[in-house]
Amino acid sequence: MEPVLLLPSAMTQPMLAALVSASCVARHWHYGGRYGSRIARRQGDTSFCTIPVLRSATARIAAALKDRNPGAGADGAPLPNELVALLRSGGDISLRYQPVTQPRVPRAEFFDATVHPERSPPGFRLAEALASAAVCTSSSTGDSAFTFAELFAGIGGFALGLEALGGSCVFASEVAPESVAVYQRNFPAFPAVQGDIWKVPDQAIPPHDLLVAGFPCQPFSAMGAQPGLSDTKGVHETENRGMLFTQIVRVLRVAQPAAFILENVPGLLYAQNGRALATIRTALGEAGYTVSYEVIDARCLTAQRRKRL
Repeated sequence: MEPVLLLPSAMTQPMLAALVSASCVARHWHYGGRYGSRIARRQGDTSFCTIPVLRSATARIAAALKDRNPGAGADGAPLPNELVALLRSGGDISLRYQPVTQPRVPRAEFFDATVHPERSPPGFRLAEALASAAVCTSSSTGDSAFTFAELFAGIGGFALGLEALGGSCVFASEVAPESVAVYQRNFPAFPAVQGDIWKVPDQAIPPHDLLVAGFPCQPFSAMGAQPGLSDTKGVHETENRGMLFTQIVRVLRVAQPAAFILENVPGLLYAQNGRALATIRTALGEAGYTVSYEVIDARCLTAQRRKRL
């Protein structure tokens, strides 16, 4: 069961905007907001809609609906006056609990019902989905939809998703021995994980379609001093951690993949007053790529080659 705000359909847009501004509904980084707000028509009565709200906001919303003071409490900051006015505007608005509304799951996405079985699509069968995913995973047969290389691979987060989409890993690099051991246990059919990317020669990097890299975030994270590109910690005394992006650029120049995906923390946008991100984007552009970034719960850089393959 989840808390929802039941209201007349005509009020849906202004109410949703006010709830979003007050951080009372799930955003993209919450599971419930992954596919949008999940606004639904009330069954049997299309003149009313439901908007799922965060559990942390229910006490304040309930207080506002009862004309009590929805002040700050254990569940968050006071509600904005605009939202309070809408909640008290009448129109048969109420807070209630109902079964979880099925999100709009993209057809191409493999749904992991082991994590959220209550949100599995109607007719979903885990065994059948696992069998289907196994068919898509073709790295062991060599008949893959695309090839990819992974830098700063960790234990294989990128590889897990890309393999499920039919990708075949042709190269991976990671320096932490514990992570390398887990990666190779998770993906025994993949090539052996290479070590420090600074030491990998150009000729050891094979051609591939997609490059992925979650390059270390410590230089850019707001949880630290944010030294950015000037972070001198690293594997080598002369090759600092803040400049690891240069190795991504080197691999792009050598292999010229069709596209790449880079992942980092929100602090990358602001480190060194934005100079760090500007420098990285310039270097990627000089390697022959048009760069854009998308704000999710972290910042994600995506790109495509300017020249078609």
